[in-house]
Amino acid sequence: MKKLLPAALFLMAVLTAPAQELPLLKWSSKDQQSLMKGTWWETHAPVLPPVEAAVSPVPSAPETPADADSPAVDPIPEDFTDVNEYFLPEYIRTTTGLIDPQKLLGEVERNDVIELIRLIKDRYNVNLFVSIFAAGQKVPPSVNAPTIARQIFKDKERNLLLHFHMGDIKSAQIALDPDLSSHLGDTGRRDLLYQVKQDASRFTHPQDELVTAMISLARRTEANMAAVPKPALPALEADNPDSIPEANITILETEEAPESHLHILMKAWMSFALANVAGIILHVSALVSLVVLWLVWKNKRVVRLLPSEPDKRLGAPHGASQSRPVNYCMQEGRHPDSIGRRQMRQHMRDVS
Repeated sequence: MKKLLPAALFLMAVLTAPAQELPLLKWSSKDQQSLMKGTWWETHAPVLPPVEAAVSPVPSAPETPADADSPAVDPIPEDFTDVNEYFLPEYIRTTTGLIDPQKLLGEVERNDVIELIRLIKDRYNVNLFVSIFAAGQKVPPSVNAPTIARQIFKDKERNLLLHFHMGDIKSAQIALDPDLSSHLGDTGRRDLLYQVKQDASRFTHPQDELVTAMISLARRTEANMAAVPKPALPALEADNPDSIPEANITILETEEAPESHLHILMKAWMSFALANVAGIILHVSALVSLVVLWLVWKNKRVVRLLPSEPDKRLGAPHGASQSRPVNYCMQEGRHPDSIGRRQMRQHMRDVS
């Protein structure tokens, strides 16, 4: 108890002592100069103690919720040893000429190949198809060059197929349409494939090899077809009509409906009118001018009235002056009606 008494007295003295205020900071010209020199912070400690920087946790990547459309496991692993069965049906479907269901070409490379296929179509008038495989990849018989060609070639058109392994130009193959294949034969097809491989082997980048092989196949195919002689027609003998080959041409003649008499007259008149259009216009103009002149003369001519003698009966004092009104009102059947007669009848009705 004796040891606790001094401690309690000291605590009471501290609690009852008046609070001491901190002196106000004053900014002087010396502080301003040291601040401009950059030494003010070295002589004055910060008011608050330094706070250790809190280590913020690294945000984890948001997890993508798995649903039915996005499976958690990729069903198609990137193994290019064999062609996965998943891609086999896509090797016989194409709308642009490029067949790359395994996505071995990048977006820019795909666009370049598609544009080159379009240019080859415009320049050489040939449908070029390009099937892409990985280097050293085993190709099953269901998607080899002849099988794909039979599925995608268009009838009665020039068709070419380049079966290309990216980075392995030696494994490239070609397929031609039946007409071109029969013209070249087995030897011509082998020579064409060898020339295409030789042209593409000058490059080491797979994309450059592919572009060069496409151009070489189209250009050399056109050159080989130009060298094929056209079949000669049999010689014609002037004295032997049997030497002239028959042409199966059928000419269909449409029966013309008989024209009516009025239609024939109208056509004849139209032909005459077109041949004499200047004369017709002149005569019509002259007729219209005569009509206009007659109307102008009729409106502008001077009208002269015939002289008349005054009727003495109008001045009679015993009613003889009624002869004129009687004539207008009573004798309606002798003369045609007129404005004067109608006015006179109205006047007589008002007077009576």
